[in-house]
Amino acid sequence: MPVFNRLQARDFDLIARTTLREGADGGFELRCPPEYEAQMFGEYYSWSSITETRDAPCPVKAISADPTIVGTYLPGEGMEELVHVDYDFVPETSHLHQIEAPDRCREAMLEFLDEIGVQG
Repeated sequence: MPVFNRLQARDFDLIARTTLREGADGGFELRCPPEYEAQMFGEYYSWSSITETRDAPCPVKAISADPTIVGTYLPGEGMEELVHVDYDFVPETSHLHQIEAPDRCREAMLEFLDEIGVQG
């Protein structure tokens, strides 16, 4: 799948160890049953569509994928809400940016925490 083109071998291992477990028959099975994952996404989308960042009790930063990469888009829900947050993206990453560039994502988060005076 094109979405996985930017991942390294270590990333596939991490994804496999995170999402799979040994099955009773000696093979592998998903850790999270598909119906639970579907429920999780349903809850996420219903929650995110009613959440207004302008009402957040603290500063908010969105760290996203590179919107200039084909197949990677800006958030589709609530674009008008982005004007109420500190928005940035990690260049040359897809929506799997936290796996593709964990150090750059962590740096962006820590810089934000410094800017708002949360860490020393």
